[in-house]
Amino acid sequence: MKRAIIILVLAFVSASDFVHAQKVVAVEWATKFASSPPKLNAEQQKLMPIIQFGVATLPEAKLISMSGAGASFLGIPGNQASWLQEQLISYYKELENDPVFKGSPSSLSYCLSDRKPTRGHATVYLPENFSEESPCILFLHGFGGSFQFYLHFLKTCFPEYLIVCPAYGISMSRISSIYLDESLQAVAEKVGISIDKPTLIGLSAGGVGGFREFANHPQKYRRFVCLAAFPSSKVEGEVAVIAGGEEYFVKDGTLEQNSKMFLSDGEINIIPEADHFFLLSHPDQTRKILRRILLN
Repeated sequence: MKRAIIILVLAFVSASDFVHAQKVVAVEWATKFASSPPKLNAEQQKLMPIIQFGVATLPEAKLISMSGAGASFLGIPGNQASWLQEQLISYYKELENDPVFKGSPSSLSYCLSDRKPTRGHATVYLPENFSEESPCILFLHGFGGSFQFYLHFLKTCFPEYLIVCPAYGISMSRISSIYLDESLQAVAEKVGISIDKPTLIGLSAGGVGGFREFANHPQKYRRFVCLAAFPSSKVEGEVAVIAGGEEYFVKDGTLEQNSKMFLSDGEINIIPEADHFFLLSHPDQTRKILRRILLN
């Protein structure tokens, strides 16, 4: 009898810790809607075995510090690649010093699989003392995969939010809507709460996929925030765009023109002197804009 009581107490404490503790967890589920392997050019095909070996064997922070092949794989020019690597190395040091993210799971091996997965995958930030009332972000990653730094950056903006980052191959430009539904359902079942009308945020290629998703299913989301991309679909509902002033689509007028054509209720936020990677070059300005959009 005494042993049974102890077991019950330990089970209760374990469940309570899971529900109330601030942490990062991985969630998986059976699916038929995962991304197919990426279609690669000849140069990328040569580099893919090296990239796959790296993501399968090295911590993500270590991989970032050795990411010369990765920059070539993603088509990033040499000068920009060097700057980007330097910024990411610095950022991952901050990430590794965050006790919530220490030892957090990487999704890159999943994203760069050479076969279509039979299971879905997402990394999730659980805020302290989250509940049914906790607001939620559903984040769509950019080209290259779901990096840990995306989830960490959003956590620094919104420590009170439940943040769900599905991993979907190398690009979310054509993300499956069913896969997104599955990710939210799997997370809800894992943590024992329902998730209603998250804010949808998409970065770069995820911004393209996000516009398509929000255009087709606006009722599922509280709002859509597009980072480092421009409107590509006619949407109804609350939309905000954040872009760097040095982006080609800002400088050539594409953002302004498409916003007039496709947005019925949207705001455009330009970060001066920033390019595609303003999360790294202008983090404080980005956080300030994001919090104003979501918390107003």
